[in-house]
Amino acid sequence: EIAAAEIRKEKKSCSIVWRGHFLLTWTARVKQVQNASTLSSTTSLTSIYNSTSISR
Repeated sequence: EIAAAEIRKEKKSCSIVWRGHFLLTWTARVKQVQNASTLSSTTSLTSIYNSTSISR
């Protein structure tokens, strides 16, 4: 009975750890995507600005 309870506790902590790891990797991926999108929008804005300043 005690062993079964220990196994259950072990499984619960494992799932918590796994969930935390999943959340961490997911937020890291979302941040990467956001950074990439802001980078691309910034570069496109810069290129637009450069082309307009050249034509002026």
